[in-house]
Amino acid sequence: MVETQQELLLKAAKDTEVVRGRALAEDLLGDLTTNGCGQWVTRAELRMLGWSERDIRQARQYSNGRIIFGQRGYRAAWAAEISEIEACARDLRARADKMITASNEVYSMVHIQKHNREQETNKGERQ
Repeated sequence: MVETQQELLLKAAKDTEVVRGRALAEDLLGDLTTNGCGQWVTRAELRMLGWSERDIRQARQYSNGRIIFGQRGYRAAWAAEISEIEACARDLRARADKMITASNEVYSMVHIQKHNREQETNKGERQ
């Protein structure tokens, strides 16, 4: 299959995002280890170090589980208690479950709208 220029550009953008995310993850792990000494570091403390909310989220996303989060902030998983890692995993699973439910609801609306529009089309054809 020949990829279109748009598909190639989207792939390049995704590749760039992955590379950037992995680099951010390494940088955030460094800050959590150096500045946090393995302890919890709050968002406010990370902002003082120059981290934006977006970069924090992207770093965590591409950390392969090496950065966890909780009510107290962010922490390197290597320094966390097992219970803290489990709490983060449970939170992520709950968020994912809610997103799947929301996705299913939207897909249900797609089917409803398709049905409604088919009915309107059929009604117009009969008149």
